[in-house]
Amino acid sequence: MAKSVRDAMTADPRSIGASASVVEAARLMREQHIGSLPVTEDDRLVGMITDRDITTRVVAESAVP
Repeated sequence: MAKSVRDAMTADPRSIGASASVVEAARLMREQHIGSLPVTEDDRLVGMITDRDITTRVVAESAVP
């Protein structure tokens, strides 16, 4: 069992820029077999996007990606 967050975390995580499209985020998640991405702006963490965010906020609302 991991003793700390550092022991359990993903090293060198993939991230995506805040101005990227939802489709780009979904494709990166699919290609990397991951369910979430840190979102950056000017090399600063500004949020996270998850596969669930895409499902509930874009697909379920029939929004245009």
